[in-house]
Order: sequence, then structure tokens, then C-alpha cells
Amino acid sequence: MTQPGSERPDAREFWIARGDMAKDVAAVSPGSANSAYENWTRGCLQEWALRRARRHLGPRFRRAVDLGCGYGDWTVRFAAMADEVIACDVSPGFAEEAARRLRESGHQAATVVCGDVRGFDGYRDADLVYLGAVLMYLDDDGCVSLLRSVRERIAPRGLLLSRDWCAIRLGRARVNTTPWFSVHRRARRYVELAEQAGFRVIESASSTSIYGEEMAYRYLARRSEAATAWLRWPARLPWTAASLFWTRGSVSFVMRPA
Repeated sequence: MTQPGSERPDAREFWIARGDMAKDVAAVSPGSANSAYENWTRGCLQEWALRRARRHLGPRFRRAVDLGCGYGDWTVRFAAMADEVIACDVSPGFAEEAARRLRESGHQAATVVCGDVRGFDGYRDADLVYLGAVLMYLDDDGCVSLLRSVRERIAPRGLLLSRDWCAIRLGRARVNTTPWFSVHRRARRYVELAEQAGFRVIESASSTSIYGEEMAYRYLARRSEAATAWLRWPARLPWTAASLFWTRGSVSFVMRPA
């Protein structure tokens, strides 16, 4: 699925404007009417991603890069695990807020850049790179181009985490051209694009599956990874059943250089 890119509107101006809002979850969750729920689900997604980072990189690593960092809540979580953190966002408001949060967290080696992630190359040998809801605003060629740029700058054993809104369950892949360009791809399409760019996807999970797994990890397995491996599948079932007829949902991917 390759789309023409020259004539399409993009979401750049929309997200720049969102950065001028209150710097909380409402700014990055358009249309949401329940900030408490959004904060809970976002926390689940963060914990799931951080557990993958610890599993593959250890409890601490050298350099984390957050591309499309928003107001910096993910960035601060990564900074707690990394000696150096680098973040980039197209919105001046978001970049300023991310920098403020990093300062208040006490992180001494943090760089926040306001710019388009498609042209950002201010890092190298990254142990962890995160792309949160970025690829869904790019056509296939743009996705591969950005992923190849990351592939050139990630460490040989580095980890790429990404999350995007996908067509799930009964939903069909769809290209949206109004009010701006975005794509609801099938998860398997992201796997294909990642492979074209030189990555291999080692794990993927829908948001509802992640919520179930996180509940198992926190309450049933008492934060034991070994126990969670046994308990996560039954814990995921009620969440999967609840979303059986959903057509859209976020999917998270864990990738390594091929």
C-alpha cells in the first residue's frame, strides 16, 4: 500500500497547535473525554514498553532517543534508565514542556530539539529508540525512509519500540486524506515495512492485550516476569473479548536490527 505524498495535507500544523495546549494527556489524545482513563492506559503502555527495554537491554543503558516526544512523559521514563536521552518533536510547545520535565527530573544529560523527526539525525549508537504514533502519519515510502534513518543510527544490538493506531479485529486498512493524511494499517503491514528498512519485529501486541498483561504482572504475578509469562494469556482474554468487534486500536511493536 503505497500512497502518493506530494498533494496530501499532513498533520504538522495540527500537532504544532496541540503543543500550545495544557501539557498533559489531553493534548496528545484528541477526542478523549476521560483524562483519568487515558492516563491509566498510557501508564500501562509505558510499563509494558519499559519491561521490554529492561528485558533486552538490561536495567540501564547508555543512550535513549524519543522521536515525536510530545510533552515528554515517555521521555522522562526513558531518562530514568539511560545515561543520555535525546528527544525531538515538531511542536515548540511540546519540546519546551519535555525539556522542562527532564530538568525537573534531575537528568543531567538531556537534549530536546524542536524539529521534524523525518530530518532529525542528531544522534548515533542509540541503545533505545521510541516512535510513538509517528508512522501512522507517513505514507509507506515515508515510513521506510524514517525507519532506515533510525537503522543507520541505532546500536547493533539496539531496540526500537514503536506504537501506532492500526486496523484491528474487524477493521480494514484505510488511508485518510482529510482533514490531514494518516493511515490505519494492519499490524502485519508495519512488520513488512520494518523488514524493508532492516529491522525484524520480535514482538507486537494490541493495546487491550497489553492492559491485560499489565494487570497480570502487577496483581496476579506480583511483578514476577516468570509468573507473568504463564498468566498473561488468560489475563488478556477478557480484554480481547471486550474489544472483539473493534475496528481500530493501538498496536505496539518491539524491533531489533536484522
